[in-house]
Amino acid sequence: MSKNSENPFKPRLGKGRALGGKQGKRFLNRALSATKRAGGIASGGGVSIAGSSFGRGRHKGRFGALHYGYTHSSRRRVVVKARIVKLGSKGLAAAKTHLGYLTRGGVDRRTGEEELGKGVFYDAEADRVEGGSFLERAEEDRHQFRFIVSPEDAHELESLKPFIRDLMQQAEEDLGTRLDWIAVDHHDTDNPHTHVLLRGKDDRGEDLVISRDYISRGMRDRASELMTLELGPRNAQEIRQAMTREVAQDRLTSLDQRLKQAARDGDIHLPLGQNAEERQTRSLLIARLQKLERMGLAKQSGAHDWHLASDFDAVLKREGLRGDIIKTLHRSMADHRTDHSAGGYAIFDPQSAQAITGRVMEKGLADELKGSYYLIVDGVDGKAHYVEAGNALDLEDYPDESIVEVTARSADLKPADHIIDEIAKANKGLYSEDIHTSFDKTASRRFVETHIRRLELLRRQNIVERHSDGTWSVPRDYLERARLFEERQAKKQPVQVALKSGWSIAQQKKAIGATWLDQALAAGEAQAVGRTGFGADVQAALEERRDYLMQEGLAEKVKGTTKYRRQLLAYLKKRELEHAAGKISEETGLAYKATRTGDAVEGIYQKRLTLASGRYALIEGAKEFTLVPWRPVLERARGAQVSGMMRSGASISWHIGRGRGL
Repeated sequence: MSKNSENPFKPRLGKGRALGGKQGKRFLNRALSATKRAGGIASGGGVSIAGSSFGRGRHKGRFGALHYGYTHSSRRRVVVKARIVKLGSKGLAAAKTHLGYLTRGGVDRRTGEEELGKGVFYDAEADRVEGGSFLERAEEDRHQFRFIVSPEDAHELESLKPFIRDLMQQAEEDLGTRLDWIAVDHHDTDNPHTHVLLRGKDDRGEDLVISRDYISRGMRDRASELMTLELGPRNAQEIRQAMTREVAQDRLTSLDQRLKQAARDGDIHLPLGQNAEERQTRSLLIARLQKLERMGLAKQSGAHDWHLASDFDAVLKREGLRGDIIKTLHRSMADHRTDHSAGGYAIFDPQSAQAITGRVMEKGLADELKGSYYLIVDGVDGKAHYVEAGNALDLEDYPDESIVEVTARSADLKPADHIIDEIAKANKGLYSEDIHTSFDKTASRRFVETHIRRLELLRRQNIVERHSDGTWSVPRDYLERARLFEERQAKKQPVQVALKSGWSIAQQKKAIGATWLDQALAAGEAQAVGRTGFGADVQAALEERRDYLMQEGLAEKVKGTTKYRRQLLAYLKKRELEHAAGKISEETGLAYKATRTGDAVEGIYQKRLTLASGRYALIEGAKEFTLVPWRPVLERARGAQVSGMMRSGASISWHIGRGRGL
């Protein structure tokens, strides 16, 4: 103010009056309450943000929507799931497969179109970007962040893209760095959602480390704040409608979360409310408890008292997953089966289910965040089986309509483990090929090699150690550590899927090679299939295949039974290999060399052939080529020199790289 002012400002130092009395206490209580909601109060009265104190964003994102005056219940709800994925060579390969499934057909909504199309990645600036370019930039990254952002009211937005861009821009401000991300919207479920992939590098090229607190809560609060600003806070009617819909659901809901928070050792007391809002909420909670009682998860113990089962929330989570699985099964059966009423469905349980054989009807991501996959196998028993295959299975090896056999993966120790442990304990903790043959004079080299391969696998898990002289150090607790490894592998991949044929049964009916249908006929399993669903299709295909073999002079009717040519499968396999080799000779100008047991195989692995008789590797030399049984280990040597030895049973022990000798 000017010096000539009639009322000059005179500051007075001292205690502020506004903090005294009831008004000051109310303000202090509100401040303390907001601070507690934001992360807690330290013992000394200072502010303490709960959660991780390490990484970017540890003090951000926990105050979202508080300063706008919204109550917790009026805020728009957004579910944000997050996962950190390690990369490396294997991780990048899995990430590439993950990209393919995120952009599969039937997931994205096109403007003005009723049917869903393929997923399209976008970023902060462009509506269409290539996922491959994103992975190329991430080749040297240590890790990758994956988010699934699912707003409860996503259907009210014309497009999810502006919302996601605003969210990631806010994340950049919270984390203090530019972010390299891509996203794809999915509209193939009841709740439209977005997958966001974020590189694990900041704008300086250093590892991006995000606080656990921001990943688990801060991102969700920011998303909720943005949705509330976009659509406005939920009114009382919207809140009640959302809670009413949850009463009859067979999954974990927000009502269940309220019950869990109110329970003390499972006991819940619900007194009469003091106002209309409390009475309405109480009636919804009682209706939910009555639903849980019918499910065997709750029991009324008094007029206002209930008791919850200790694992009620875990059971509801499983029921929710089961409901999603059944929806997937019904959709797949409607899309792929001509007779929808034929057969039924089942969920494969590795703990109790027997092996199933059938055709691959559908495959996809069981958990889009973790990258674990599922198969739907149309079994010969007439049922459609949902199989959770884990995240260690390459689904590209199992094309649609191919025939597979699914068995539970055992978590038991391998027979080789007991032998390795016995030999090592008898030789001061050491194992080698020479020690093994000295210990067991009858052990063949091939038998010993299986033990070496087992040790090599466990070496990569830091269970055993290999020395330069070819010996191995085996710890005294080897069996226990090997058992824990097998248990981890069984959780990672709970089932084993064996490809019986890469060809559909329609292709097999008149194939010149040895088909899966021929194996069933030769083994007398023609009647061991169901009479509904895929089982009925197999029955018809077996009859057509039998007629084809009779036309080819490879089978005949004798006194009402069918007699097949001796060594039918071997003959058909040889015939198909010679036919395929003839085509390759015409294309390459090289001569075909058939292989027998004991023959050495050496050359450049060119490609994999999927024949009716199985999968074969094309090994090409300077003047000739050969076709031998394919194994997955060859794929990392495509275009490289390989060598091996044909063994009985059409198996080969491969060596990657040039062979030894001149």
